[in-house]
Amino acid sequence: IVAELLTQEGYQVQLGPGTKDGGKDIVAVKDFPGVGFIMSVWQAKQLQPHNKVDIHVIRELADTRVQHNASKGVIVTTTSLTRDALIRIKQDRYFLHKVDGIDLDAWIQKGHHL
Repeated sequence: IVAELLTQEGYQVQLGPGTKDGGKDIVAVKDFPGVGFIMSVWQAKQLQPHNKVDIHVIRELADTRVQHNASKGVIVTTTSLTRDALIRIKQDRYFLHKVDGIDLDAWIQKGHHL
């Protein structure tokens, strides 16, 4: 679903293998006029409602972003993030981003014709 949403927004999308993906489920590239090409690595976590994305996942995403020379690392989850994970996302807001369950629902509704 995330790959389709990104494609609708003009990104060139490459899906990872799903397992042993090196911390990236999707690589998305887009040319922004006046800025140039931006590459982002996306990690998706479909969790049970009571589970949250923890700081260790965000640290892995940050390392993956650096390893792949990506402009941005994005965590997408069906739930939410722990307090520490949110702090890290905010601290590194120029390099990291989150799409939590509420954001994801809104994004899907925006692109509801999937």
